[in-house]
Formats: sequence, structure tokens, C-alpha cells
Amino acid sequence: MRKKKIIKILFVTLLCVNFVGNIKAQTTIYLNFVERYIMKKDKLEKVSESFENSSFVINANRTMITHITHSEKSTYNVYETTYDKNWDIISFFAKNDVGNLYIFLIQENSLLKVLYFDESNVLCMLLYRKK
Repeated sequence: MRKKKIIKILFVTLLCVNFVGNIKAQTTIYLNFVERYIMKKDKLEKVSESFENSSFVINANRTMITHITHSEKSTYNVYETTYDKNWDIISFFAKNDVGNLYIFLIQENSLLKVLYFDESNVLCMLLYRKK
């Protein structure tokens, strides 16, 4: 009887360890400074910078990014993710709810670049970082 009880305890323990080991957690990146750039004459030119608290939440499956500031919340559906191990950069190719395309480039959870085209079809970049 004692042997069966020990086997049951070991089996339940192994199930729990396996379950906990397979849990994927969401990733949240907190940044407080943003620089805004637009493409002018074949180069990105800084147009503004400001302190702005931002949270970027990437769900566990890496299929959605939510950007939260004090005044708004935006959600982006990720359709492709790549990782460049030479530069240690994760790239997320995403669309917002109206279908606009965005590229999120994340380096070491401390630098985040967002590339997109504005309504005039001009390339823009937002550079979020800690300062």
C-alpha cells in the first residue's frame, strides 16, 4: 500500500513539474522616453522627444502587442516574429485594428523601435527607451 502511495505522489509531482515548465508568461516592457523621427530626403530626422511612460505587453504566444500610455491603449496583432541572434533583436511584424502595418524591433527589453507609414505614406519611427 505504501509503495502505491509513493508512486502516486511521484506521478502527481511529475505532472505538476511538467505543467509548470510549459507555462509561457507574457512579457511587459516599461520605457519612459520617446523620440519621434520622420523620413526626410532619404534619412530619418528627429522631430521631437519627450518623457512618456509606456508599457508594451507581449502576450505569451507572441501574437499580440498592447501599448499602454497614460492617455491611450493600442493593440497590434502580430503576424510574424523573427529573431536576429547577431544583433540580439526580436522583430514583430504587426497590424493594428484598422489594418495599418507596424514593425516593432526590441533589443534587450530596454530599446524599442516602431516603424510605420503615416497617413501621407511617409516612413516614421518611434524610438522608446529608458532615460
